[in-house]
Amino acid sequence: MSPTAKPRKYKMTIKTDADYVSATLAELSALLAKGTVSSQDLVEFYLNRVERLNGKLNALVRVFAHDARLAAVALDKERQSGHVRGPLHGLPIAVKDIFHCAGYPTQAGSRAHAIDADAESAWAVQRIEQAGMIVLGKTQTTEFAYGGWGVNEITGTPWNPWDLNTQRVPGGSSSGSAVAVASGMVPAALGSDTGGSCRVPAAYCGCIGVKPSFGLIGRSGMVPLSPTLDSPGLLTRSIADTALLLDALIGHDPADKATTETPTINPLGDIEDEIEGLCIGRLVGPELHRSDEEVVQNYEVMLNRLERLGAIITEFQFPRPIDDYLEDTLNIIDFEICSNFQHLALPESSPIQPSLRDRILATMAVPQSAFAQCLQNRSAAQKEMSVAMDGVDVLATPTCSMPAIPVVNVDVSIPATPYTRMANYLNMAAISVPSGRTEGGLPTGIQFIVRRFEERTMLRVARAVESVTARMVPCL
Repeated sequence: MSPTAKPRKYKMTIKTDADYVSATLAELSALLAKGTVSSQDLVEFYLNRVERLNGKLNALVRVFAHDARLAAVALDKERQSGHVRGPLHGLPIAVKDIFHCAGYPTQAGSRAHAIDADAESAWAVQRIEQAGMIVLGKTQTTEFAYGGWGVNEITGTPWNPWDLNTQRVPGGSSSGSAVAVASGMVPAALGSDTGGSCRVPAAYCGCIGVKPSFGLIGRSGMVPLSPTLDSPGLLTRSIADTALLLDALIGHDPADKATTETPTINPLGDIEDEIEGLCIGRLVGPELHRSDEEVVQNYEVMLNRLERLGAIITEFQFPRPIDDYLEDTLNIIDFEICSNFQHLALPESSPIQPSLRDRILATMAVPQSAFAQCLQNRSAAQKEMSVAMDGVDVLATPTCSMPAIPVVNVDVSIPATPYTRMANYLNMAAISVPSGRTEGGLPTGIQFIVRRFEERTMLRVARAVESVTARMVPCL
């Protein structure tokens, strides 16, 4: 701002639900830049919506109302003075309750665990705050971020906003983050992804869920589930928003060795480019038809649309049965959650939910050599996949094999979907994008998987899908 320019004046004009419920970060950023809305407006709007909906949906476990308002005032003053940190300046976001936020305890969906409020904020939280984002609160998670259905017997299961009469699974473990974004309580949220924990809830709730490449985003200050497989993740309403957040989050975290080789990636670089000539692997045979008919139908419709946009669709078979990837991934997670939390599970009075405690205690009896074998299998599987993908740019699968089922029908011993764990196991990046709705009105998702650090290609294909589908917002 020049010395003679007058600071822009903002009016407190709290808008109606219709203005921001479906708004993306990019759209809100444009409004802020024009001066037609302030960060204080946005914070008040979303806090009001949280107050109205969270009692039913149970998406946020803690709301930072006072601190969020103070941050909005400060960021509006920065903008008025001519200092804008970037496109995310002054935009609200929520954070899964496994990322520490200084000043608040972190419980990871458990009554057995807590990080002290005095601890430093997680690396990812620091990055988004440095970009000017305002954390509105913490979202629900399954206990220790374990479990794909999103069910938590301890702190409560968030309510999938697509059916207000029957409580259906939100997907997990980033359950609260997906519900908060899908219902318009926040425009975006941080989650984590160890075997599908962002992609599964995104598919069930009708939003976008991303598992970035391992090592792309730092994990310090984040409660670990399985350090071999864990990645911070994102829940958003648009591909542009995903790219904006990735751009802010990518970088070397001195406390996370996995980020030592993080390349320089410009996620916004070519998301609007055409996909003509891109080769997309299409799942075929029994591995596809373990999905519900409507899920498969929406999957095929999306691939047909991509083909009309110029993509080359080719049949693809994984080198190993998907169940092999499922089993080894679960074994790795079990070994590492046992290592991280067995001290909390051992006491008979442990408040850990019984099904998870039993799993931890059972894993204690398994020899360490079995874990080493899982890691060897994983290394071999990654090499096989590299060969199998020769000439293929992207793999496409359904995200979940069925739409969200009622919570009362959940068997937590059965995976929520067969399709997501393999991305973590094979050290790849993946995204879930809405692929349509069932006849009953429930969302379905399509998943795109790419080689490590090829997020730009992944976002490009996902953006092509987004360009031919309508944004899905439940009526609340």
